[in-house]
Amino acid sequence: MTLSEIRSVVKKLLFEDTIHRSDAFINKAINEGHQLIALFALFDERRTTLNIPGSRNFVAQPTSTTATCFAPLYVANAESGKRLNPVRPDQLEFYATKWEGQIDSTGEQYYTNINPYHHMFNALILCPIDDSGRTNLNIIGAYIPIDLSADTDTPRLTEDFQDLLVIYAHFYGLISEPSRTKAALVIFKQFVERLNELINTIKSRFPSGRDYEPFPLEFAYAGPLTNEKPIPEQKQNEN
Repeated sequence: MTLSEIRSVVKKLLFEDTIHRSDAFINKAINEGHQLIALFALFDERRTTLNIPGSRNFVAQPTSTTATCFAPLYVANAESGKRLNPVRPDQLEFYATKWEGQIDSTGEQYYTNINPYHHMFNALILCPIDDSGRTNLNIIGAYIPIDLSADTDTPRLTEDFQDLLVIYAHFYGLISEPSRTKAALVIFKQFVERLNELINTIKSRFPSGRDYEPFPLEFAYAGPLTNEKPIPEQKQNEN
């Protein structure tokens, strides 16, 4: 669906709820949902190559136009084809000689992701580095898509799950009305359930695992989601 088509469906749903919102408001809701889904499901996969000078081991995450990679899913040496091993920052031996040393005969190389949800310091650290020249990496990464702006723009989210954008924008419109909180939460629960279907679908495509995996979401709310009063239990008369 195009942005215009998604917006039309959302407008109809909000109209049925006697809520009227501008195109700009609905576009913002759709784009927010699109990016939130990308963050939770890691669906926006793109392949790129990084050329890293041998004297460096700290490099910014790759970008695609104005979209930024926030989580590498697969990193491999472009020459050897050998996969780099993902580790946590605390697992790197920052003060060991191999931190700045050359790659040894085993060819083992490691990387960690620094602040993957903060673009200002969104970077990869390689260990050890290849001092002999350049290190060329093939990367499949998860990106945050840029805003849809033109009516003919289409989401990067697969069409089978574009109903998620409608559900989220519907929730976004409902939650903007103070008196519609419970109705909004009902829709948001649907959003979480559908999003988990997308996450499970993506994970099933990679049985060997990716360097970063999406986790299922949980919907937690303490109160009832409807105004229906519970039916009191009837106690049997012992007499």
